Amino acid sequence: YVIKSEFKTFLIDLSLSEDELFSKISRTTRNILRQKAKKHKIEFRKANSSQELEQYYSFYQKFLDKENRRYKIHSVKIDELKHLDVFYAKTGEGEYLGGVAYLGTEDKNVFYYKYGATLHKYCENDLLTWEAIKFAKENNYLFFDLSVAIIPEIDNKKAKDLFYFKSKWGGTLSNSYVYYKIGFPFYLFKPIIKLMINTKLLIR
Repeated sequence: YVIKSEFKTFLIDLSLSEDELFSKISRTTRNILRQKAKKHKIEFRKANSSQELEQYYSFYQKFLDKENRRYKIHSVKIDELKHLDVFYAKTGEGEYLGGVAYLGTEDKNVFYYKYGATLHKYCENDLLTWEAIKFAKENNYLFFDLSVAIIPEIDNKKAKDLFYFKSKWGGTLSNSYVYYKIGFPFYLFKPIIKLMINTKLLIR
């Protein structure tokens, strides 16, 4: 059986100039990008060495424990990180603030968000996202994909905050799909699988 999960995502058109991309970001976020990195002397780096990847991996595992997100859908293996583009941030004093991991398609069509974990101390999520957008443009990707964007329910603050974060970068809300191949009678497990998919969408 093959099932299809449809969801929304924000796609950023990287054919725009860097100035045009920046102008599409919300005013509040633009101010953060201008001020936070300079004020706190935040440094951004791409993890190229095994040591850097292991540091991010260790940080990510501790983040999952803290957030009580020990589910298979969150799990990442160190070998997988070697095939992703991982970016991390540190303060000038050397404090590790966290990082993000992206998957670029071989045809350079999409640069896609996969994993992220930060301290949420100096708006480093914003700063890392902007660095990743610039990297994707410099490396000739066509689109930057912020991953699953659930249109939130009124009483779901977490979903609303996540949707706002992904909407403020000036991308276009678009349809996206994930296909799952199931090797057993799907109808017997449909409620469970549906719950797993919806849970995955909410925690991205």
